[in-house]
Amino acid sequence: MSNESENEMDQVAAYRHLNSLVYARPSSGSLISQRTQKLSYPASLSYTMGNTIQFVINSGAESVWGPSSYLKLAMGYENTAAPTIVGSMFNLFSQARLYHRSGELLEQVLFADVLSNIKLRYATSYSDYQKLKYLIGATNVPGTNTVPLGFDATIGPNKTSSFNLPLSILFGVFNNHSQYIPSQLLAGARMELVLNPSEVASGLTNVTINSVSPTLSLDCATLYDAASKQILEESADVSESGIQFTYSTYFASQFTPTGQALNIDVLQSASITEKVFVVGAPSNDTATKYNFKSLGSAYSLQARIGSHYLPIYAIQNDNESFYQTQIAFNGAYNQYSSAPAQTGVSVEYMTVASPADANNAVYAFSLEKSGAGVALSGEPTNNSRICNIACSGASGVDGTNFKFATVFLQYVRVANCMVDSCVVDR
Repeated sequence: MSNESENEMDQVAAYRHLNSLVYARPSSGSLISQRTQKLSYPASLSYTMGNTIQFVINSGAESVWGPSSYLKLAMGYENTAAPTIVGSMFNLFSQARLYHRSGELLEQVLFADVLSNIKLRYATSYSDYQKLKYLIGATNVPGTNTVPLGFDATIGPNKTSSFNLPLSILFGVFNNHSQYIPSQLLAGARMELVLNPSEVASGLTNVTINSVSPTLSLDCATLYDAASKQILEESADVSESGIQFTYSTYFASQFTPTGQALNIDVLQSASITEKVFVVGAPSNDTATKYNFKSLGSAYSLQARIGSHYLPIYAIQNDNESFYQTQIAFNGAYNQYSSAPAQTGVSVEYMTVASPADANNAVYAFSLEKSGAGVALSGEPTNNSRICNIACSGASGVDGTNFKFATVFLQYVRVANCMVDSCVVDR
């Protein structure tokens, strides 16, 4: 056979893969020998509002798949009238903290209830929200003040409801879709969930919560011995900083804007940032803190890191602000080569043109250098390159609607796991 014929056959063989014309026996590349859902129980079996729920995670030597792990929540309550809420049962948690067994702080998410409301409205597709709303005790339409699904709306005592809250909404560690959480990171870790001081502070009305009984359900995987041995050897290699687990987390702060203006310095140093976003609400301790109000009908809004402006010009209306927010949350129309995984609320739920529904205004800016979806391309911040959001002429910042502002910076952390110790790079 000539070289020309051999080359032609090789080319045909290559194109057979492209045209789905390969007929060979499939082989599994899985290194998982067994998968099971494990329960992890808190220090106390029942809590009340204002308490701090504590878990010591007992996943053992198994790896955990974060996106399919969740918090089982059994609630005992009584109704004085039909209950209402803006948000979901994530509103119960004001803070979420996760510590490595060595004591190293992996994550501390302040204003976790506000952040979860933003994620459900802007980082969750419509179809996913339809699946989630019954699981998490949310409303039919995000941002509206209506009866939470899963509650007994009739008046009376001694009622119980059960909810299942994905841990990926609370913690970035559990939102990693490219790495199993290794046992070196999670086994023996301490998780703390701080409950809001009252039902009203969680956005719940006409309800008295008598007990909250949480349980962790972790999607655990037992690795084959060869894979487990390799990972253990790598984690013991201190000269190479062990094994690295990468995740996104949030820095948050809250302040009171004045004079129809914003001037926010996000005082957090990070090597890789992803996005920055701000919301404003009429209160910071009642049900209305989840009503994200507009900056107004005309304003001048811009973000910057050091001398780098995002965008180079000032945004002057909610319509364009909404587009920038969709870009930041990877949900803009035709943003990438495939359809966006996240769509969230529509612009009608953000602008003041629909005042009855205008409780979803989130002002976000992408900090990624790459607009093509290349990961880990975000701008660095430090004390000489501070991330700043500035806004002037904001009629919505009137001391009533946009009274309290909460700003979040999403950035990347890397946990270097070395057997029983852990060092976090920010």
